[in-house]
Amino acid sequence: MGKSGDADADGAVAALDIHASADYLLSAYVSGKVVLWELARGSQLRVVTDAHAASVSLVRFSHPTDPVAISVDTRGCVNRITFTKSLFATWAHESECLLDGAAGPIPMLALLRLKRAARRC
Repeated sequence: MGKSGDADADGAVAALDIHASADYLLSAYVSGKVVLWELARGSQLRVVTDAHAASVSLVRFSHPTDPVAISVDTRGCVNRITFTKSLFATWAHESECLLDGAAGPIPMLALLRLKRAARRC
């Protein structure tokens, strides 16, 4: 795989997750950085540095088809990061704070994927 930046500044990889499609990999670092990778080419698609001020302890893809992730840091901050492919094949992201850390650390994360019930007439 490619480089995520300055390895000394980023620190160790703290969490990984592979997307259900096997197209993407998420890596999260003790520096708070989250990186979206394309597995086929081993290239970085987007580096997120604005979501966490503390070490990321958990990262999970939360959508079965789109690159949307939930990340948790050691202070208990939980963010949803939505990655989008924009014009000219560049990638963007939007971070949304779900929990601000006031409740304290979150030791585990389980994502529930609910299936829609069939409509009946």
